[in-house]
Amino acid sequence: MFNSILHKVRVELEILSNDLTYWAAGLSDAEKLFGLCLAILALFALVIRPANKKKRNRSEFVQFAFAMTLVVSAGIGVGWFFDPNFLR
Repeated sequence: MFNSILHKVRVELEILSNDLTYWAAGLSDAEKLFGLCLAILALFALVIRPANKKKRNRSEFVQFAFAMTLVVSAGIGVGWFFDPNFLR
């Protein structure tokens, strides 16, 4: 049962990926650059968020892992925006 659900999710994600790739291939460079700027602003919003009143004890590793995740996702996004076949 779990494998059939996993297979259905995989098929749907492949369809979504193909649709997004087709859509991104039709965008002009200016539209891609505008989308990239919006994505970078969203990443900045995740990094620079308002401080909570409660002080959290986050380890340096967690902060480093979060920063690396943002950098890697930004790199994948840049590659995907300018080359739709980047992940294939």
